[in-house]
Amino acid sequence: MRLKKSEVSDKLAEVVGVEKILMGKIIASLFILVKEELKKDNEITLGDLIILKPKVRKAREVRNPKTGEKKMAPDKKVVKIKQRKMLKKIFE
Repeated sequence: MRLKKSEVSDKLAEVVGVEKILMGKIIASLFILVKEELKKDNEITLGDLIILKPKVRKAREVRNPKTGEKKMAPDKKVVKIKQRKMLKKIFE
């Protein structure tokens, strides 16, 4: 099962006891904050669940599977996601 942002927002609003619209704005603000901080190369820890860390993937040689042509892929900025204790315990 996959929860959409609106479903998460609705459930959190119910648990916290605030209006759904307010919780939607809070979650949207959180996404904006995470995006801005990752652009600044800052690491983000979300409680005991995950750590989001920007990382640069080095340039590498890639191959077009259709034509077999090889070329160099440039450096690429990616987000590394590391699970923390609480998330690890869920799947033990």
